[in-house]
Amino acid sequence: MALRFGLCCIFTQEPIRFRAATAKALSTLSRPRQLAKLSEICLANVQNLLAAVQTVSRLGIGAFRVLSPIFPRFTHPEVGYGLDQGSLPGGVRIGHPPGVRCPSPPLSS
Repeated sequence: MALRFGLCCIFTQEPIRFRAATAKALSTLSRPRQLAKLSEICLANVQNLLAAVQTVSRLGIGAFRVLSPIFPRFTHPEVGYGLDQGSLPGGVRIGHPPGVRCPSPPLSS
């Protein structure tokens, strides 16, 4: 079995940053504004996830651990949302290059 190096979460020399949101900050917004803010963050995070996977592929890194806050506050009881309910506008689907494993932790708040 060949050893496969991977990357977890942080890029120091690439312009890839993942955004987050706290339940406290979201709770100060109206529900429509919460969903708009979360949608903006999720879209930015998915675009950066695609850039991250493309970068690790370009660098010859065989795995990239997907961060749990890609979808921030997803399961939170007060400010959470459902991706399958269409509650966030604009769906995005991405794939990953062959040879790059992309394990992810369970979604959580």
